[in-house]
Amino acid sequence: MFKFLLFILFLFPFQVMSFTNFDECSLLMSKMIEKKEMMDFDTPTHTSYFYHGIEIQKDFKNGIRPYIKRIHPDTLEDDNEMEGYEKNYEIWNEDILTINGIDTLNISEEEFEAEFDKDEIELSFKNVKKTYKFTKKDYSSRELFVTSDIKTINNIDTKNSTFDAVFDVNVTWNDYNLSEIAFNVAKEAEKAVEGSIENTNYLCVLPIDFMLSIGYLLPQMSISNFKTSIDYKELENVVFDYYDPESCDDDCLDEEKEFGIVQLHFTEKYQGTITNPLNLHKFPFDKHDLDINIVFKYDYFYDEPYFSDLQEKTLSSNFSNLVSAEWSFNDHYQIYGSDYLPSTNVRVPTLTLGFEIERAYSYFIFKIIFPIICLLLVCWSTFWISPNELESRVTISIVCLLSLIAYNFVIDTDIPKLSYLTFLDQFILISYLFAGLPTIQTVLSRNVFEKKGNDAATSFDKYFKILVPSIYVFSIASLVVQTEIGFGS
Repeated sequence: MFKFLLFILFLFPFQVMSFTNFDECSLLMSKMIEKKEMMDFDTPTHTSYFYHGIEIQKDFKNGIRPYIKRIHPDTLEDDNEMEGYEKNYEIWNEDILTINGIDTLNISEEEFEAEFDKDEIELSFKNVKKTYKFTKKDYSSRELFVTSDIKTINNIDTKNSTFDAVFDVNVTWNDYNLSEIAFNVAKEAEKAVEGSIENTNYLCVLPIDFMLSIGYLLPQMSISNFKTSIDYKELENVVFDYYDPESCDDDCLDEEKEFGIVQLHFTEKYQGTITNPLNLHKFPFDKHDLDINIVFKYDYFYDEPYFSDLQEKTLSSNFSNLVSAEWSFNDHYQIYGSDYLPSTNVRVPTLTLGFEIERAYSYFIFKIIFPIICLLLVCWSTFWISPNELESRVTISIVCLLSLIAYNFVIDTDIPKLSYLTFLDQFILISYLFAGLPTIQTVLSRNVFEKKGNDAATSFDKYFKILVPSIYVFSIASLVVQTEIGFGS
């Protein structure tokens, strides 16, 4: 199901496929104009499948439970589409515990397929209380095949939860309604060209104005939370590829087997800033997912996007070329999903390209954390000064505390201003507390000195030499455990 024979080797393969001394593209455009009223170009060609509306990712050989990797927007129908979207979100990517009451770990792949092939199935999921039933029915949509080429990702700004990106999105789809027109053009060209030719394949670049003039409904997409940094340039051309019937295989539709395959595709170019909510609780030892979310417009029918065969290779190549002085790019991924549009109360399919990044935290260790610890050690040196040296002890502890406060102003530009405390915020607050303790302890030690003498005060200081650093280390260790900080890549 959903197999697509992709002939495109690059995003825009403008190789010569035309007939010598014959303008097949002008002939194609004239024939499309002739068929304008008859063809009803504003009604997209669609493909129908009879299935449950879900696609399953399976890996039984490695003992991994199957999970749902894709849900058609119409699968979880509800009077309120928002509720349907929430159901979608609840079960997407969750492990399937049982299918029709059978544990998925105690079933072979063949047995799972036999259960899954039934007209109605019932699934239970990990972390989901209720079970879900899915019934086979017809799902219709225009299938789009998408290849995204990520040129650069930079200026990752965790304070504003944004990053800059430059990327292209190529969209390809088949239109079997145009196959006969394209076939007739090829036949006329073949007659007009002297000598034999190996095939009747050809390529035309059709102006977007022409496509709009005949009422052709093109796929429309947008990028979630995207703000362009360049003047938007309207799409200029749509590439029209024709492949003769000999290019077909068993997956071709009847029209394509008879008249050949028509593929249309265009590339949108994007450059700008994407807002991507980030969780900074672990800052500066934080890891994030940077998502480029491609949303396809709903217009009384679904344009259902799929990642092309080239997408994984392209994304892997993009990933290997991404570099940043402040961040490490650890992994990449591509996922199917859907978005709820409150303005129209519909759910639309989406494609998400993402990169897992990890902050290079050495700067924060050596420029912020280590200097603060050094200041604390100087503060704690008062415990080794004689109790009768009140002025010296107070001077050192107060100067250290003020130095820590002043240093905090210096590093303020490196710390995100959030409504919650990050790891670094909590580390600094704890350090403030332990920088202020020597001043309080000095006052208490002086009081002991005046009442009980030097020996009692010295003994009092001795406890603090061990107690204060020990409690501080324990507090920081607890903070590390609490925030689940991991220092490995």
